[in-house]
Parts: sequence; structure tokens; C-alpha cells
Amino acid sequence: AISDAVLRRRAYDHPSSFCAQLNGQTATGRQLGVKGYGLSVGSFASQTNTIEAHVPELAIARAAVLDYFLSPAQRGLEKIFTFEERYELRPGKPLIAMLRSLCREVTLATPNPHLELVDALPCTSNLAKNFPELAAYRD
Repeated sequence: AISDAVLRRRAYDHPSSFCAQLNGQTATGRQLGVKGYGLSVGSFASQTNTIEAHVPELAIARAAVLDYFLSPAQRGLEKIFTFEERYELRPGKPLIAMLRSLCREVTLATPNPHLELVDALPCTSNLAKNFPELAAYRD
């Protein structure tokens, strides 16, 4: 939740294309055809429903995370990294659309931009080189 909130803040001097894509914009501020992209917490909510919390701060942190991701501002976003829906390590349509738009903006010519995420060596991926913040958001 913290990395999502930080990545959604637009830098004034040199905005990141990935951070702008999360808000449904290009780095220049032009609105794309989507409201934005976000994460799903469906499995987190069900898996932590009966978790043992030994200190009240853990229950407060869980509630804060769920409140953030289930807020009205996040509800209308296209969900990316939704691997828990089908339990397959296959990208969904919103993730492919975001990566295509991101690669188009930085003129990275690749027919399958989602394959840049599954590089054998993440340090050699063009997306990881150009957008180091993607690793923190993805993982």
C-alpha cells in the first residue's frame, strides 16, 4: 500500500512513465483511454481474515491496507498482476495493455512486452533498467 501510494505521486521535475501509467496518463500528462491501473487484494482479504494477530497493530495495519485498496479511488482502476484469479502465471489483458502503452511511450520495440517481466536475469530486462520502481511494485 505504501509503495502504491508513493508511485502514484507525480514528480514535477522528471515524471516516470511507469508512475504516470498507473494514473492512466503519459509522462507528459496526456490522459490515456483508461482511468488507471491498480492491484487486487482479493486473496489477501480472504487469507488474512482468520489470521492470528498477537498485537493490535497488526490488525490495524491489515485494516489500513484493505481500506486503501478497496477505497472508491482504487475500485475503478484496471487490475494488474491478478495471478490469483486463475492461479496461472499468465498476464491478464490490463497488464498487457499497460505494458504495451509503456513500451510505446519509451519507444521500446517489442511484440510481446509482457515477456520483459519474465526475463531470466531481471537486471537485463529493458523494463527493469528503465523503470527500477517496477520491481518494487511487482514484487
